[in-house]
Amino acid sequence: MTDRNVCPTDSDGNIYVGAHDRAPLPTNKGEMMKNILHSSVLLTVLIMGLLSFIGCEDDDPVSPSPTPRVLIVANQNSSTLTLIDLKEGGAVSRDLIGVGLVANDMVFYNGNIHVINSSSHDMNVISLSLDNELDRVGDPVDLGIAEGTNPQYGAVSVDGKLYISNALTNDVTVINLEDMTLDPRIPVGVAPADVIVVGDNVYVCNTGFNFDDYSFGMGSVSVISVGSNTVIDEIDIGMGKNPQFMDVDPSGRIHVICTGNYVDVMGEVAVIAPSGNCIDTTFSLGGNPGDIAINSNGIAYVAAGGWGSDPGKVFRYNTASGAILNGPDNPIDVSTGAMRVAAATDNSVYVSCMMSGCVDRIDADMVMESYVVGDGPVPMIVVER
Repeated sequence: MTDRNVCPTDSDGNIYVGAHDRAPLPTNKGEMMKNILHSSVLLTVLIMGLLSFIGCEDDDPVSPSPTPRVLIVANQNSSTLTLIDLKEGGAVSRDLIGVGLVANDMVFYNGNIHVINSSSHDMNVISLSLDNELDRVGDPVDLGIAEGTNPQYGAVSVDGKLYISNALTNDVTVINLEDMTLDPRIPVGVAPADVIVVGDNVYVCNTGFNFDDYSFGMGSVSVISVGSNTVIDEIDIGMGKNPQFMDVDPSGRIHVICTGNYVDVMGEVAVIAPSGNCIDTTFSLGGNPGDIAINSNGIAYVAAGGWGSDPGKVFRYNTASGAILNGPDNPIDVSTGAMRVAAATDNSVYVSCMMSGCVDRIDADMVMESYVVGDGPVPMIVVER
């Protein structure tokens, strides 16, 4: 494994495949991502992180595509799920079914919604019928209540294994979703957060958060091989702080949002080339960015908080050109407390606004609709079938 992965390039600026096996080059400054703590007992939920680049550009082009079917929203304060039927005029069904404490992420696989609960250290499995009926499947799955794992985020591999980061135990839980058996946990970096699967590898953000003094150490991204369930690389984010969230752009690059330390280090983004598991480039974003969603046109949307009397904030940038469309100086104003973002195939983007209890729908740079959901909406998933 390498300590500092910056992609070497040839004379034309092309990234070498397998660059992580070559001598690394000095990395650009990268301070990133956002972390919001939600504690109950000794648990902490790391939330938010988002991205940005430099420049300016017109609104993203519109690509016609199918209308999404439903949006599922988990309400952290009321521990319930809300369903928005996006094909039936946005009909909202609130508090349909109860979930665990501090639902922090949801993963849809094989007709079931897997709700990862940070404070109750468990996972609910909820079936979603073709008629949009929700039903509980079995008892909650123990994700480490005795150890106090504080599970955070999850992603499913092509062979049906769910990888879940554990902030307090610095490892990843692996669940075989076909029979709900557990593989041995995989050690990663300090205070892991977001998880994504790209090809045969699992990428895990390590925030470097110290729960004793609430400081941030060196962040990194662990790379796990699905085949061996072992860490095969550790990508050094450089000088960036608090890498929390990730998404993949249309070219296959991984955008990592570093929120910063909320004091004197602001948000940045690091872009990873999976071909070499190395840093392609880094960009300053500013603010305290959080969750990121990239639509099919390659436009990144980043939830960026907005609390108290301020409106919620969403940043936006072009992943191909690096042009900032909406940043800290000209954010897209949404309802208060923008926490998560989710992109649909019609390029609509949904923003969960925790403080105002609603979800806003954005087209390009405008809020087109707002749905009242439940108390403290945070994670969302768009299900299109």
